[in-house]
Amino acid sequence: MLTLTRIKNSLAVIRLRPFDTSDEGGRAAERHRRIALSAIASLLAKFVHSACMLVSIPVAIHYLGNERYGLWQTIGSVIAMLAFSDLGMGNGMISVLADTSGRDDRGKAQRVVSSSTFMLILIALVGAAVFAIVFPNVNWPRAFKATTPQLAPETAPTVLWCIGLFLLGMPLGVVQSVHLGYQEGFAPYVVQAATSVLSLAGLFLAIHLKLGIAGLMALSMGASLLVRAGDTTWVFAFQRPWLAPRWRDFHWTTAVALIKVSALYMVIGMSIAVGYTSDSLVVEHILGNAAVAEYNVPYKLFSVVTVVMGFFLTPLWPAYAEANARGDAGWIRRTLRRSLLISVAINTAAAVVLVFAGEWVVKFWVRGAVTPTLPLMLAFGLYLVVHGMYMPLNMYLNGLSVIRFQFICWTSMAVLNLALSIVLTKRFGVSGVVFGTVVANFVCFVVPGAWYIRKHLRTLGAGVPRLET
Repeated sequence: MLTLTRIKNSLAVIRLRPFDTSDEGGRAAERHRRIALSAIASLLAKFVHSACMLVSIPVAIHYLGNERYGLWQTIGSVIAMLAFSDLGMGNGMISVLADTSGRDDRGKAQRVVSSSTFMLILIALVGAAVFAIVFPNVNWPRAFKATTPQLAPETAPTVLWCIGLFLLGMPLGVVQSVHLGYQEGFAPYVVQAATSVLSLAGLFLAIHLKLGIAGLMALSMGASLLVRAGDTTWVFAFQRPWLAPRWRDFHWTTAVALIKVSALYMVIGMSIAVGYTSDSLVVEHILGNAAVAEYNVPYKLFSVVTVVMGFFLTPLWPAYAEANARGDAGWIRRTLRRSLLISVAINTAAAVVLVFAGEWVVKFWVRGAVTPTLPLMLAFGLYLVVHGMYMPLNMYLNGLSVIRFQFICWTSMAVLNLALSIVLTKRFGVSGVVFGTVVANFVCFVVPGAWYIRKHLRTLGAGVPRLET
């Protein structure tokens, strides 16, 4: 009966109507409601994304071939690493907006959103000017080791499309931070699902028109840009028109304060990019573009689990910030403990299944184009287990604005991971780059993170520092 009661109480939070937040119980229920809605939306979005991925990867590999596919993924990894070029502004906004939500401070929220938007527009314009100078002076085929007659002509146009569309979409990143800051984690997942469908359509169109790697990248990133522009229009024209960026709400002091908060996020983002998205670059430079496909396809399979868990756990970031602003320390402690147990259990179970069945799944999935080795699958299995540990800890530290400690952890992780990945890839092949990431993440983040959070929980309840404006 006790179990049935708990299940009934858990299901009661799944509703569209918000809870009364005038007391601590109502605020806790409202946080759980938003987390539950985000989780449901994430499952639907991940189903759509996974279905599109299951179709697109074998189609792309058989259209491009292993070497061209590897080049496509390597350039995509470079774009992923450029995420830090917004100076960490997007991540810096999340906790600040969650704090303003907890304090019902609309004026500060308007200043934060407007100041961030115009700063990102400025950053994009500066980036475009720098890229215009750099682009014609770089031998892009040599930079990506794409010197064969088949790859060389496609490299520079692909880079041009990627950087151009990335810079064009940079200011649109504000709206995702708005969703997350207001604990609407379900909205980005709807955006992702729509992007997946449009990207798949773009893939087939590019193949039909024989547009090559540049066409695949342009239509894929263009689909994301179109969907994000639509979401931005919805948020600022209909959902929260009072929050729409306006020049009169730009506040230089707020912008400077945001940059100070975001600077550490930027370095953390750069470190995470080196620690994770650089793996394709390490494999490409040591083993060649064809080996990137051997790494990337199993990575995509295992990343289904990490992305799904991210959908459940990411909404905790603003929820922690809002709960801390209201002094609900008990809810934070309970939620951290539960999220850590659930995350480790699910990731470990998934790792066991995929290590034993993953090789067969990959071979069937891409019709023999890639055959992963057992050491590679074991490495990715350990990667899942460690990811299950680090993700809940990371959400707690972000939500409670513990940034300097993360700065030390992630910069150390980036240095150690890059060194280990290079050494182990030369010695063990593709699996070495994954083992390097696993060891560096566990040593530099999971162990010190668990130690720090245990100490931090004892002093919880004083509230996060506010961004002074």
